[in-house]
Amino acid sequence: VRAFRDMGTTAFKSGWELDDFVFVMRSGPFYNHQFMDQGSFWLSDRGSLFIERRHGSTEPYIGATCYEPWYIQPFSHSTILLDMNHQSQRTGDCLGFAEGFEDYGFIGHFLDGTAAAFSQGDIGRLYWGKVKSMQRNVLYLKPRTILMLDTVYPADKDVEANLLYQTARLQDITAGGSVSAIEKNGNTLFIHHLAPERPRVEQVETPHYFYTLLREKPLVKEGMLVVSAKTDGNPLVMANL
Repeated sequence: VRAFRDMGTTAFKSGWELDDFVFVMRSGPFYNHQFMDQGSFWLSDRGSLFIERRHGSTEPYIGATCYEPWYIQPFSHSTILLDMNHQSQRTGDCLGFAEGFEDYGFIGHFLDGTAAAFSQGDIGRLYWGKVKSMQRNVLYLKPRTILMLDTVYPADKDVEANLLYQTARLQDITAGGSVSAIEKNGNTLFIHHLAPERPRVEQVETPHYFYTLLREKPLVKEGMLVVSAKTDGNPLVMANL
């Protein structure tokens, strides 16, 4: 269990074997290229990668028309959108830029104990003024359980928060009002939607990117799980176990 504060990266691990539990969250400044990925995370357990980012684009940024409007935006990461806007986040300042340029996400709080660990990613300043603040509070119950508390404080108008859980194939997702599931290689990740009481939970198909079209035949539908709720004049707390 480590927090790399300069990079804004939190790592929760149950061990060093290939089938151990691993959770990694990003909430920090940019440092080499600008992906709008703040608050994104990936999760692997029992040898299966359950939650990740979209894949299959081309790193030279050439020949992929979906690259800038889709692939580098928060829509392609396991993070939070507002009002299902694919470009909800803006770029923050880069790590190690001029003094005073510190407009970026950051790790607010972190602690590690024998039975549990905690990290808070503060990312609200990157949402175009639509929120007063937004935090991803992650409680790691060792060895392989995560409780995520996402808090959204609206600004002048109410917003809908959309939590994205990216996975490779649409068919691996089972969306449920109280419990959803993602299945990989005979393993199942259960996601319990604890709060608010009635979130909107759905499977959403996502586009294929350049390398996927070139390399994979036949094509298989890709997708993500999306859990949504509105602020309704008050701060919103979304709890998922």
